[in-house]
Amino acid sequence: MTKGLITKIIVSVLTILVLVLGYKIVLSPRDGKITMTSTEIKNSFKEIGQLAVEEYNFTNVGKFSQENMSAFGISIPFTDKSFLMTYSGVCKAGIKDISEINIEVNQAEKKIIVDLPNVEVLDTYIDVNSIEVYDQSFNPINQITVNDVKNFQANETAKAEEVAIKNGLLDKAKVRMEEVVKSQVKMLLSNTEQSEYEIVINWK
Repeated sequence: MTKGLITKIIVSVLTILVLVLGYKIVLSPRDGKITMTSTEIKNSFKEIGQLAVEEYNFTNVGKFSQENMSAFGISIPFTDKSFLMTYSGVCKAGIKDISEINIEVNQAEKKIIVDLPNVEVLDTYIDVNSIEVYDQSFNPINQITVNDVKNFQANETAKAEEVAIKNGLLDKAKVRMEEVVKSQVKMLLSNTEQSEYEIVINWK
């Protein structure tokens, strides 16, 4: 291998390294410390997609009941149906779309300004393995159907979500979200020129 060819290979490798590093970071001409850009900080959240930061765990007892069937306006005795169900579940809150986060690096004021979309309920579900049914009626004329159970669970899930919100789930999620975001940004800024920058959180 000739000296000229070796030189070309070295130059090519160095060029590739510079391009890769240039995409990831910007080097300060003064002391070589890394300077993070707003795009770089935002990209650190990009792959998360959805970010759940707070959970509300619930355990409830619910009752399903349907009155007697009727014919010609007359109630037919012993045709009602009912059951009791105990269950546990989880209601999760956070930011649905992390890509909606906006980040601005203010070099003049030495601030990292993070604009966050409002937190919301991401998912509420009943753990099917926790379900126990009691006092189930067994009426051959008016049997309990799959739709009865499905609709009952949907109603109970909606009720649990309302209770979770009333008990401060979204407020707690906002506090927790600010902690998570600040921690993430501080970690990214460590050992950079902006390590002492103030992190400001704004809600859209």
